[in-house]
Amino acid sequence: MAFFKYGHMLMLRDGNAFDKHLEPGQRTLRSGIYRCTNCGCEVVARAHDHLPPQDHSQHGDTGRPVRWRLLVQAEDRV
Repeated sequence: MAFFKYGHMLMLRDGNAFDKHLEPGQRTLRSGIYRCTNCGCEVVARAHDHLPPQDHSQHGDTGRPVRWRLLVQAEDRV
């Protein structure tokens, strides 16, 4: 579970980017924190990074597939 201290620095956003399930090793479209919907592991990825593979060490041996979902989107500024 992601934690935060300063709520005024976060903004609620409704969008389909938070609903998509991504496969292990798939490239992200947005920077942020991604959470495995089966084991709860969270990772940070920049836009266009590859998410960890199916056998990443944080997932452990749950017997369930890794499915990543965007939990917190970071604001990308160029």
